[in-house]
Amino acid sequence: MEQWVKEWVKEQRDQGVKCLEIKMHGKSYYVYHSSTYWDRALKKPRKISKYIGTHDPNKGLIKSGGRHRIHPSDIRNITEYGNSMLLHETMKDLKPLLKEGFPDCWAEICAIAMVRVTGNVPLKRIKDAWEKLYNAENMNPYLSQKKLSRIIREVGVNRAGQNIIFNELADLSKQFVYDLSSMFSRSMSINQAEKGYNKDKLHVPGCITHFLQAMGKCTFAQKELGIRV
Repeated sequence: MEQWVKEWVKEQRDQGVKCLEIKMHGKSYYVYHSSTYWDRALKKPRKISKYIGTHDPNKGLIKSGGRHRIHPSDIRNITEYGNSMLLHETMKDLKPLLKEGFPDCWAEICAIAMVRVTGNVPLKRIKDAWEKLYNAENMNPYLSQKKLSRIIREVGVNRAGQNIIFNELADLSKQFVYDLSSMFSRSMSINQAEKGYNKDKLHVPGCITHFLQAMGKCTFAQKELGIRV
């Protein structure tokens, strides 16, 4: 038995905890409460043990029927890093305009745009979809369905804010190249591929891929949509 186990047992005894028994199986230590009682049939004392839990040098006593308490700081979320970084890079030039035109809700507008670029996500699921993306810029949008519905209405009537965005996009000094391509596949693992109308009139599942690239820049936005009837 290792020294740290002996010290722990001594510490428990000093605190008044008695009848502790440590059993080692492999590299793990199991803690029992062991006592004896008089067996009248056999006319001799018998040992009875009750399993308490396991003992870990770092986590301490882990009681049976439960797990070591998990602190919020121990939880790590798994997020989509590559998709998020591409979307943040794509939105980089628009964010200052959104902050100017819609200072009270620019973060929510960014979140809606970044989430819906991959599909028609309902407002009630925007929050869940956003939390799956890596938050590269520590944005903190409030994404309740009620709040987003109100923001969309306010954006629709805010002509001044819209003009700030549209005037910048209409600047003739910046040109965009738009490309529309299609691809077909019989693979069953491409969820976005669907049968539908296409110029080649092929009854094969396919995807439409959109490319939007600013002239003179290397960044581009890519969007894949299923071909629907």
